Amino acid sequence: MKFKYFVLATLVGASLSPFVRAEEGGSGHYLPGAMSSFADSVPPQETFVTRFNFLNYRGNYSRVQPLPIAGLRAVGLDAESTAAGFTFLWRPPVCLGNENWSYAMSATLPYVWMDVTATAKLDVPGAPPAVKRSDSISGLGDIVLMPLMLNYKLNPDLNINFRLAAYAPTGSYEVGQLANTGKNFWTMEPTLAVMYFGQENGIEASLFLGSDFNWENPDTNYKSGTQAHLDGTLAQHFPLWGGFAGVGV
Repeated sequence: MKFKYFVLATLVGASLSPFVRAEEGGSGHYLPGAMSSFADSVPPQETFVTRFNFLNYRGNYSRVQPLPIAGLRAVGLDAESTAAGFTFLWRPPVCLGNENWSYAMSATLPYVWMDVTATAKLDVPGAPPAVKRSDSISGLGDIVLMPLMLNYKLNPDLNINFRLAAYAPTGSYEVGQLANTGKNFWTMEPTLAVMYFGQENGIEASLFLGSDFNWENPDTNYKSGTQAHLDGTLAQHFPLWGGFAGVGV
């Protein structure tokens, strides 16, 4: 393998804000920190990359207005999601007519652990009164397909990147269950990024601006709102074991 690296990203103590209330369940496919990690640009030469990501996300919802989640109306919600994502990226031997352009594609297979506690009731007429309950589940999450990753090299250290991702509803989903490993709808996510990676100093700095456009959940007839998100990375890299490792935020 010509190009390899390991990523560990941990997010703790995030809370759901009023801006995500249009999202079914309080969040969409995108999670803070999932977009910008380490060495995210397209490799300059033909290669196959494998990567492991670990994400932990904790959130709570304590507002008076109930939160829609899997056909339920929930208040006093506490949730924790942990995901191990295995990413496979292929940079094919494709020439785009200019050596400054490069192209790649990738897929991410997530395994998700979910724990959710809330006071909830079914969102249908005549449903039983709301009760406090806890649900836990683990399994395959929603697979992320990225068929288009375009990179333009401004100079050896600076790159502009555009990518298009699709989140497929491959995770398990059941109406009336607080914890599900999937969202049960498709999401398209275009992203534009600016990435600096110093070839001499090993410093990395990047910004990713993206939007998530969601399809309707066919089991609840709920369509989540569009998300906009901005991620950044600042890191220092070191040569290690024929590849490299980094530490940063």
